[in-house]
Amino acid sequence: MAKEDDRENYIKIIKAQNSINGRFTNIRRIDPKAGNGAFSLVFKAFDEGTKQEVALKFYDPCKRGVSYRERCFEREAIILDRLNGKKDILQMIHPLTQFPREVIDASTGIHTIENFFRISKKVIHLGDFGTARILDGSMAALYDDYSGWRGDRRYTAPEQCVSVVDDPPLFYIGDMYSLGAMLFEMFTRQLLFPFIFDDMFHQSLAEHFDLMPKERRATMLRDLVPDIAKEKPLPDISDFNDSVPNCIRIRLERLYHGLAAIDYNKRTKDFGEIFQALNVCEIILAKEKYYIEIERLRKIWLENKKKKAERSLSR
Repeated sequence: MAKEDDRENYIKIIKAQNSINGRFTNIRRIDPKAGNGAFSLVFKAFDEGTKQEVALKFYDPCKRGVSYRERCFEREAIILDRLNGKKDILQMIHPLTQFPREVIDASTGIHTIENFFRISKKVIHLGDFGTARILDGSMAALYDDYSGWRGDRRYTAPEQCVSVVDDPPLFYIGDMYSLGAMLFEMFTRQLLFPFIFDDMFHQSLAEHFDLMPKERRATMLRDLVPDIAKEKPLPDISDFNDSVPNCIRIRLERLYHGLAAIDYNKRTKDFGEIFQALNVCEIILAKEKYYIEIERLRKIWLENKKKKAERSLSR
């Protein structure tokens, strides 16, 4: 059976449950494919305990035996538990548990791991910490060496695909690139990745650094990224969306270009600066109607002034 068929069958089994753990009911896919995760299936459900809608996340049984993926899934639960109560982070409302079920053949059982997230309506929360890492020294890297990128390449900074493993500051500013890519996508409804990179670029970069001694990679990368940035200029949001309000257009472009800068040495990385830029845009947009009215009145005033001057000249 094809893996796609296997995945669909597992989805149907989970969806068919009247309740899970005697707590979660009305289980349905979060989208037709139950999410696009590399090692998980995601569903919506009703939590009888909190009387709220929640997301249920299951380890994809098709990935059983893939040690790296299983460790990522388990680590995600650990990180979410550590971040519980933090603002704008998905809240884990149930610990990691087993969800065994029998399928078709009575002798065959599915043993899959699940965790649960609470999602507030109309509020964006951070989640999906499968390949994340706490950078306080308490968590080791899942791999000692990476041949190629980890994570979704569409949002992966170029420096993250060159096997530089134990450099926490580099991980941190790599996340800033991902934020920039998402900001671009939110306003253009286009992925940033295809306008800058292609698979061949990532592959050749990864292969080049894979042949290099680990101790030289960081230095070589630092020297190389300015040239990559010159060859791979970022597109502007305004090239794809002419409906972004003029009052925030320049600020928005500046923020996106700073976050998604290919040269990580020039990338915006101060959260205070990022939040300030976003707050300013929000305040300006909130006042947009006021500015539009002021501009309308200014045009009327200028028109009246012009007519008055013309009448004076005609006398």
